[in-house]
Amino acid sequence: MDPEKKIRERNRKITNVAAIAAVLLVVGLIAILSFGSNVTIEKQNGAPVPAPNQAVTGAVVMERQCADSDATNIFIQGETSLGGISVKDSCHLSKVLEYYCGEKDGKEAILQKLVGCANGCNAGACNPSCSESDNGVNLPVRSILIGGNAAGEFAEIEKCRDPKTLIEYFCSGSEVVEREVSCSCKDGACK
Repeated sequence: MDPEKKIRERNRKITNVAAIAAVLLVVGLIAILSFGSNVTIEKQNGAPVPAPNQAVTGAVVMERQCADSDATNIFIQGETSLGGISVKDSCHLSKVLEYYCGEKDGKEAILQKLVGCANGCNAGACNPSCSESDNGVNLPVRSILIGGNAAGEFAEIEKCRDPKTLIEYFCSGSEVVEREVSCSCKDGACK
């Protein structure tokens, strides 16, 4: 990039930042003058409204610009948007390309990560999964369950509630089932 173009680009960015700062200052002053000193101004449907039961002097609360509908849950196809740009999570073979809100170079941004799906990917989301280290109900063996579904990722380890009660976990499809078993329990297994 030639030096003159770099200078023009930098000056344009400085002008944009200055314009945004001026608008925020004016909005803040208008809010203080229009609504009094004990009101918070929030944006709701694009219009400033007073927030009830709050006493913050002259504060202006800006809406968060970036939004992620699935909060990085790889088992739900989410949509992430920022400033008029919107992207949906998508499958790439047995992996999901997960978009999420973050920061890059000190600015809010849409970031992405490629995540492997244990049970394959379909329609922009990992297929639900649940796997057990003991291959089912095996009371003398302490089991670990890992997987995920629309509620999110999980990891459960069998444990003793007390010396006579085991908390046994097993998979039912992609759901974790928990049950109590009466036995002599030690180290998360019946002995």
